[in-house]
Amino acid sequence: MGPFVSAGQLEDDLMARKPTYEELEQRVKELEEEGSKGKLLEKPLGEALADQQEEKRKLETIIESIGDGLSILDTEFKILYENRVHKDVFGDHTGEQCYMAYRNINQVCEGCPVEASFKDGEIHRRERNVQTEKGVSCFAVTASPLRDSTGKITAAVEVVRDITDHKKAEEALREERDNAQKYLDIAAVIIIAIDAKGEVKLINKKGCEVLGYKEEEIVGINWFDNFLPERLRDTVKAVSHQLLVGEIEPAESYENPILTKSGQERLISWNNTVLKDEVGNIVGHLSSGTDITERKRAEQVLSEKETELRVKAKNHEEVNTALRVLLKEREKDRTDIEERVSSNVKDLILPYLEKLSKTSLGTDQMSCVDILESNLKDIVSPFSQKLSSRYLGLTPTEIRVANLVKDGKTTKEIAEFINSSRKTIETHRDNIRKKLGIKHKKVNLRTYLSSLP
Repeated sequence: MGPFVSAGQLEDDLMARKPTYEELEQRVKELEEEGSKGKLLEKPLGEALADQQEEKRKLETIIESIGDGLSILDTEFKILYENRVHKDVFGDHTGEQCYMAYRNINQVCEGCPVEASFKDGEIHRRERNVQTEKGVSCFAVTASPLRDSTGKITAAVEVVRDITDHKKAEEALREERDNAQKYLDIAAVIIIAIDAKGEVKLINKKGCEVLGYKEEEIVGINWFDNFLPERLRDTVKAVSHQLLVGEIEPAESYENPILTKSGQERLISWNNTVLKDEVGNIVGHLSSGTDITERKRAEQVLSEKETELRVKAKNHEEVNTALRVLLKEREKDRTDIEERVSSNVKDLILPYLEKLSKTSLGTDQMSCVDILESNLKDIVSPFSQKLSSRYLGLTPTEIRVANLVKDGKTTKEIAEFINSSRKTIETHRDNIRKKLGIKHKKVNLRTYLSSLP
């Protein structure tokens, strides 16, 4: 193991706490250097040897007390020394070849750190699964070369630390992170975590899809400088700073555009939550965002359509107003025409017909005069006009028959008056009842016609 010489603070520094492998390695090198320089000769040989034995005892005590397994192997991979932990884990193999370094006789394990140290004189570290009495465990193996006074590598120190529980914890943490990432990746919204400097620490699958980048192209770079339009960067940075220093509370939601890889702007509705460390300091914020670009475009189109419809509605209203005025004028004109026609018939025609009926006329002539007078009265009759306008389905003959029924004429009288058969008049009466909706009802036709407004 090389010479052991006095080290004044060895006991104070190393016995007071569990030393690391690096500290032990450094101390071994110092001891070897001191020995190689002949410092043992500064004292009488007997005293120097006693000190050497005492230092060796102290160092062995320290080595035995550390929690890692430690062994020293020569260049043939023969174990020269093992501490207690090493023996407890792997069994006592002092004087034998290291079974960790050999799969079988004369065949070194692939990636053996001891072999690597023998070859290049450097410190090498590996992780290795080893079958022990407790089962397969994972060990962190560190090998460091030991040299003699001429600098030749004569042995190696191998330190093994059981990291099985650590690996299990790492695996559990990795699984937890993977599961958390799965939940993030199935989310239909963008989820992104940004630290106080604006550096992206996490982004989910939806965020990558919207931005058009791969996750590794986003994580680790500044969000504000790379994914916001230049015109908004200073403003959003200022708001983010206020949020991180606690000057403002996170808004329920806000909107701002982001830049995609293609240079397109997408409008995002964001919700923020501040992230705090274990002592409550704000260290960043977690944001969830919904891409509302298409919705905003649809709303814009809808707004434009609504404006267009309002303009058209206003135009239609103006047209309708003009039509109502025109119809009112037309109604007035129609009323004036009706009044003039009625007045002319009454004043200019009916008096002459009445005078003509008092002259000596034949029966046929008198009948024609009566029909002519009746038809003229029908033309100017307000009842006929109302009946015609309200029940457009009535024929002119049906309107005449309805008018005569209202005046109290019998079927026979109506037939004679309009020169038709009684059967025809009955058919007309039946059609009138049907069109007025009173067929098969116990309603007198004359009474019903008289009650019409």
